[in-house]
Amino acid sequence: MTDGYDVFIRRALLDPIRSALIVDDDYPTYEDILSEHSSEVAKGKDWRSAPERVQRLLEQFRRRETPLLVDVHDGQDMSGHGAVDVAGHLHQSDLLVLDYELSRAEPEDGTKAINILRRIASNSHFNLVIIYTSMQLETVFQQVGIGLLSWCPVLDARTKQVESGAIEKLEEAESCLEGAEQRFLDSIGNEAYLDYRLDPLMFLEKLKTGEPPLGHFYELCKKARLDDQVRTDLLTYCLGQRQDAIQHALNPEDLGKLSWAGRDPQWIQSDSVFVAFARKRQHDRILERLDSALSAWSPPPSRLFLSRLRAEIDEEGFAAQESVLGRRRALAFWYERLLAADRELRIQFVADSMKGHADLLLDEVLPKVSQFAGEMIELEHSSGKDKREISGIRFAVDLTESSQREIALKEHNALACSRPPGGRHLTTGHVFRKDSEHWICLSPACD
Repeated sequence: MTDGYDVFIRRALLDPIRSALIVDDDYPTYEDILSEHSSEVAKGKDWRSAPERVQRLLEQFRRRETPLLVDVHDGQDMSGHGAVDVAGHLHQSDLLVLDYELSRAEPEDGTKAINILRRIASNSHFNLVIIYTSMQLETVFQQVGIGLLSWCPVLDARTKQVESGAIEKLEEAESCLEGAEQRFLDSIGNEAYLDYRLDPLMFLEKLKTGEPPLGHFYELCKKARLDDQVRTDLLTYCLGQRQDAIQHALNPEDLGKLSWAGRDPQWIQSDSVFVAFARKRQHDRILERLDSALSAWSPPPSRLFLSRLRAEIDEEGFAAQESVLGRRRALAFWYERLLAADRELRIQFVADSMKGHADLLLDEVLPKVSQFAGEMIELEHSSGKDKREISGIRFAVDLTESSQREIALKEHNALACSRPPGGRHLTTGHVFRKDSEHWICLSPACD
């Protein structure tokens, strides 16, 4: 990026990193170094022949303004369903550096690494991950993307609808295109499948011009003299066959919506994990690759605000907590109310008390977050761009389009005026459902 926004991405997501966990089957662990039988424990590891490789990776973590606390796991302890029992460590680590080839017996097998990613992507703790590999980054990216995606039932249903017609057309195409069926199937690989899963409508638009990754498929359609509808049905059939071929590699668990970019710098993002990719020979540029991938992802300002807030709570939370706890008389009064309340009122009083504690804590840390947000707004103003254009870029929406703006206003009203119900009373604005009807409370708090 060149507009300065990447600086705020770095401040919100990279600067707060305080610890890193390296998972590499060739790296020395504390157990290797301290064990009386270290030469036996480390059997098969060749880091001693090139220790500078390990040193370069560690040095970039130490050179930071706030050096990272680094731990190493060799990825060899297996537990439950063949997954490496390492995901638990990530609740104490901000960054995972993950060797893609963790199996010495199968040098280009990323199964263990993908199993680790599946486990951490299925929890609610957000993790930054760098996968580093000696393989081609494009290949590893595709394997990881497929390993995190689950089966697509919509594609499966559409494939079955067009299957008989597609097979018939492929048989007819043999007259002018020898080996038509196999050639068409081979033209739709993992890159095309991922492109379809990212945005099916945009993917089908590429069929009109033969834009990558549909160039080869498009040329085959021209040689076979297929019309537009046949091309679309045949593409759906080939995608379905590709999904059948990779079914064993797909994630049995649905992680929800994933987003990604397959061109350098590659990245994959879910609700709880962000994955970047780096080559092993660039050990001294691991953090640079993560920085580039985060900038390419370009998360919206709201995510940066919340990330900065979380970082400030982590950084200043204890001192802020002490400031809150210093108000002993007010806190004693709150606690007296909790003790005195009967069971019916206690739920409401507990909720009110927790909200009060949270508000006091936020009052201590919000000034720095507000300063961060204000600096970002100043940067945006200095660009000279229209405010709607900037918002459209940051959030990937077009607020100049009337229907999109109408939806934006409705979402704004819902966010500004709606809160999850709490306590034991209905009050003004609460919406609830009874039987098959929706009700809204228009009166003040009532039993």
